[in-house]
Amino acid sequence: MNIREILLRFLWDPKFQSEISFISVLYESRGFKNEREFVLFSEISKIGKKFIWIKHVGKIEEKLIPIHRIRKIINISTNKVYFSHE
Repeated sequence: MNIREILLRFLWDPKFQSEISFISVLYESRGFKNEREFVLFSEISKIGKKFIWIKHVGKIEEKLIPIHRIRKIINISTNKVYFSHE
C-alpha cells in the first residue's frame, strides 16, 4: 500500500475513523536540510495524487506538501507506525 492509499484509508475506511485525531504525518520541510515537521491528520485539507494540502489552525493559507516528502505516518497515542521511510 502506498502513502496516498494509507492516507485515503484513514479518511474513508470506517475501521480507522476513531484513530484520525491521533494520526501524525512526518515530512521533510522544503529548503532545510534534514529538517522535518509533523502535522496532524486533522490538518490535512486535501489529498491529491502527488500532494497533500495542509491548513494549520489560525492560518489563512494552505501549505502544499509533495507526497514523496512524507517520511512517517504514526498513531501518536499507540505509537503504531503505518508507514516509515527514514
